Amino acid sequence: MRRNLAENTDFLNAVQKEELVYLFGAGISSALTDNRSCGWKKWLKNGTFYMKDLMEAQALRDSIDSDSSSGNLVRIAGKLIKAAKAGSRRCFRTL
Repeated sequence: MRRNLAENTDFLNAVQKEELVYLFGAGISSALTDNRSCGWKKWLKNGTFYMKDLMEAQALRDSIDSDSSSGNLVRIAGKLIKAAKAGSRRCFRTL
């Protein structure tokens, strides 16, 4: 299916705001780690356990549990990416 980019305003806005999340579904993350996540929901939830801000991490897990829509999961992925970009030592902890 091919559409004009200007007609897909959600995608266009995400690109312009640099909020685009790339997800490659080749199983690379599962193959390279000992953590075999099944799907976005569990993958994102697992990522919150590495956050230093435990209250925000719990809030994100609660949000995943209450709303597993693709829009909410993309929002949470964005929050995890922003935390990682801010500095892994400051925002993420080692388990």
